Amino acid sequence: MTRGLPVLIGTLLAAAWSTTAAAQSLRIGEAIRIEPKARVDVDFRAAEVDDGDVDVDLARRRVGVSGRVTRHLEFEVEREVDGTGRWRDVFADVRATRAIGVRAGHFKVPFSREQLTGAGDLDFIDRSRAADLLAPGRSVGLLVHGRVARRIVGYDVGTFVGDGTRSRLPGPESAEPTVAARVTVRPRGGPRRAGAIGDVEIGVAAATSELRDGRASFRGRLTSSDQFFSPVLVSGRRLRVGGDLDWRPGPFGVRGEFLRADDARQHQGLMGETLAPLRAQGWYVSGVWAVAGRSAHARANDGFAVQGLAGLELAARVEQFSLGTPGAPAAQIWTPRAEQLSTVTDRAWTLGVNWTLNRLVRIQANAVRERVTDRSRIAAPGHAVWSPVARVQVAM
Repeated sequence: MTRGLPVLIGTLLAAAWSTTAAAQSLRIGEAIRIEPKARVDVDFRAAEVDDGDVDVDLARRRVGVSGRVTRHLEFEVEREVDGTGRWRDVFADVRATRAIGVRAGHFKVPFSREQLTGAGDLDFIDRSRAADLLAPGRSVGLLVHGRVARRIVGYDVGTFVGDGTRSRLPGPESAEPTVAARVTVRPRGGPRRAGAIGDVEIGVAAATSELRDGRASFRGRLTSSDQFFSPVLVSGRRLRVGGDLDWRPGPFGVRGEFLRADDARQHQGLMGETLAPLRAQGWYVSGVWAVAGRSAHARANDGFAVQGLAGLELAARVEQFSLGTPGAPAAQIWTPRAEQLSTVTDRAWTLGVNWTLNRLVRIQANAVRERVTDRSRIAAPGHAVWSPVARVQVAM
């Protein structure tokens, strides 16, 4: 019997309420605009025990407000509505000109394109393994950003208290000073236009931070959150680099990204020697097709009336994520202080369907096929695992 039925009923009631409420921005004169925000995501995933059951997870409950005070100051405040009560985005953004702006507060470290994309705008329910596990998260910091060269080049450079990585281990999260920079190039310049054949954007990024001593390295987790690579002992510097491309010609869209990170292991050997760094890297290539065309999809996303199948999209993604020390032989015994770590690789395919009913309600369904290969094991690679997941998203 499906669990979480009260959650589903509550979500549908919230959707009905939101449709009638039709959240609008509050304007005070010409200079001030305030927009309330709320979001609920309900995920349906196959239970770990194969008994025909389905786990229902209230994945996100968030409320917030964003706004503008004159054209030079914008702000955003968002918080989780759950037991943790975590603050998410809490920042003010002062823009002197198009070429230079300053953001201060708690927000995402600029690095990965997919990680910087809001959950409501993703083509898939779960981010790629590379973006989810390698990209920095949110942290308190100061960022300088803008667009120059006739808006062809965009830049973000910032310094942060930490890199926002969630270790899910006891003790404090990573809280070491971090510096990050990201540059994007948009050959057409100006704002991006859905369906423009030449509307492509390319990005490169780098970030560096100091690791706290201990088992604070990157780790490997499947889409299901099951761990396939445990953290090892690290100390020293963490260096991330990445590149990405986003191209949406007409009803089709293509996005790709490559991310790599090295965790130093200074003085982590059995005799205090420095070990080869742990290298984590991954990539993905994805495609999406707006079945009724990009313009029809945009209308479904902007209006309150249900647009039928106008908001239907089909999506596919192939990706790979691996961890290990460069050049390590296959036969290695894993320990937190191992001199060399054989590469462990997770390869995945994702097929998806997205249906935007209107600007308030979106339904997604994904089927994920994952296979983990561990070079340190003589046995054949583990069998591929299929993980179905669906999501009902209500946002205002």
